[in-house]
Amino acid sequence: MVHPAADAVDHRGSPADKCKTGGWLPASLILDSFLGRYRTIAIFASVQTLGTGMLAVSTQLPQFRPPPCHAQSTTICAQASASQMAMLYASLYVIAVGTGGLKSSVSGFGTDQFDENDDKEKPEMNLFFGRFFFLVSLGTMMAVTVLSGSQKYRYKKTSGSTLIHIFQVLVAAVRKRSLQAANHKRRLCREQYWVSKSLDTLFNNKTILISLAVYDLFIIPALQYWIGKPGFSNLQRIGIGLLLSALGMAAAALAEKRRLANAKEIAQSTATQPISVFLLIPQFLLVGCGEAFIYTGQLDFFITQSPKGMKTMSTALFLTTLSLGFFLSSLLVSVVKKVTGWVGDRIDNGRLDCFYGLLAILNFINFWLFLLCAKWYRSKTTRKDLAVENVEKGEEER
Repeated sequence: MVHPAADAVDHRGSPADKCKTGGWLPASLILDSFLGRYRTIAIFASVQTLGTGMLAVSTQLPQFRPPPCHAQSTTICAQASASQMAMLYASLYVIAVGTGGLKSSVSGFGTDQFDENDDKEKPEMNLFFGRFFFLVSLGTMMAVTVLSGSQKYRYKKTSGSTLIHIFQVLVAAVRKRSLQAANHKRRLCREQYWVSKSLDTLFNNKTILISLAVYDLFIIPALQYWIGKPGFSNLQRIGIGLLLSALGMAAAALAEKRRLANAKEIAQSTATQPISVFLLIPQFLLVGCGEAFIYTGQLDFFITQSPKGMKTMSTALFLTTLSLGFFLSSLLVSVVKKVTGWVGDRIDNGRLDCFYGLLAILNFINFWLFLLCAKWYRSKTTRKDLAVENVEKGEEER
């Protein structure tokens, strides 16, 4: 027996059977534009791959990059030529075009595998947004930590258990606890120089992964048990994310204020007064959780509340808001740096605590404006229910 899904077809163009299509398999094709999402993904994924290949070629061939410049050289480094810059920007723009077409279609194509009118598939679609963003964040974290240099790693043979070496160090520390330590740290151990990845990127992605996992495994079942709802609505998730982001900026302002006070004490004293990096954990935790709720809520909102035939465009609009935010962020930094001087050339000479405080105020204003707009908004489901009630009232009056 065939159970066709509404407005959906399979790869042959026949009505999609719910028992054989959907879920996580890309087996259905819903056309909301001329090409359709499936063909759009295939085309723009190829475009993105082409741009990435062009960028890789430009970094390997000598004619597409300027000559190497050494730090010990006393001569002025040669700048990139016009053709080399053209190759670089062409690669970046091709990647941007491919990414724009791919990102605006892949999430919508994933939701096409679920029928909103089916009581069994609708809760699964709500889980899709969180899991989709979880995998995107996981891929980003792996790209900046593992995959980026896996082919150039040097692998050495193991030299016994690490626990044994740790135990040996602890025993030696206990036996020599009464000895006086050397004044210079180079006599104690060899100094190591680390080139770390972006702390912001790693903490952000780790927090997003943890928060999405906690929400999926604990919060959703708890809400299902206590109030009978499969998690927060899309507007509720956006509101929670905006509030957490505002609190994260406030935490960043307090952390920076403490760091500046510590820096002034160090400047007036010869003693070393280090400050722990764990002071940054609250702000990264709040901002990361906020991003997880905001992005999944916005993705859910733009896809489920958009009219038929506009899901791809609405997803692109959601991504456009992120791009616009980056431009406005750069503009805000430039204006604040020129007007107030809070963003200095050296971090200790500026007042980043005031800048973070300004961001916290702007985020709280944005949060209250969102609450006002969310109160006025009527979801697609609510509009359908009102339309049904009006039809029923009209029939009763007749």
